[in-house]
Amino acid sequence: MDNNAKPEKFHKEEKAQIFSESSFQEKSIEKINFLATALGTFGLLGFVLFHFLYWQGFLAIPSLLLFTLAPLFGISTLILVLVKHKKLKGWSYPIGAIFILGFLSIWLIPSISCAMERHMSKLCTTNLQKLGIVITEYAKKHNGYLPAANRWCDLLIESDRSLSKDTFKCPAAKEGICNYAFNESLESLRLADVPRDVVLLYEANGDWNLKGGPELLELRHSGGKICFTLFANGSVGSYGVKFPFNQPLRWKP
Repeated sequence: MDNNAKPEKFHKEEKAQIFSESSFQEKSIEKINFLATALGTFGLLGFVLFHFLYWQGFLAIPSLLLFTLAPLFGISTLILVLVKHKKLKGWSYPIGAIFILGFLSIWLIPSISCAMERHMSKLCTTNLQKLGIVITEYAKKHNGYLPAANRWCDLLIESDRSLSKDTFKCPAAKEGICNYAFNESLESLRLADVPRDVVLLYEANGDWNLKGGPELLELRHSGGKICFTLFANGSVGSYGVKFPFNQPLRWKP
């Protein structure tokens, strides 16, 4: 009886061990499938959402966050497979998902660069529009006269306390406390006497209260090909080295 009981007991333990290993393998493969699915889902959602928001004129930060989560799931999946590879199958799931993600990344990276440039250009034009509004209000308070060219930044802030110094900075500029210059040709003039198409403010690199002419013009957008200018009528335009942005700017009233 004892001799028969031992093999039977051993056989039961062996079955339990096999069942345990099989159950462990199935659960682990389920984890792999889940992580690989999450990898592909987050990557695809980020890709689609990014392009949708990009064409709507937004920076698409939410989609970039989604796309960032995708590699985290991919790394987790690979670690799980590598650590347990002797007992696990299912390599095709994470590898396939990562391959798809890599293909989408190659497609997405240029779009991210374009979106960042588009976002910075939009912020720059918004800054110039705000400064144009404050200059108009300043002129109304000072008998129609424009601010003095050598103190224009200080005078605008004194005129409008809500105006932030960040408004004087272009997000595409790498340095400088003020990235715009005042057209010195408009010194001591009334705003109403300045033709609508004359440059009032323009992109430049220098110090606070910077003034000057076209020699200070800084092309910093689209890879150094265009810049933005504020005209006397309050509109913002683009100037660049190639058509249609290469139309001559008017500096003299």
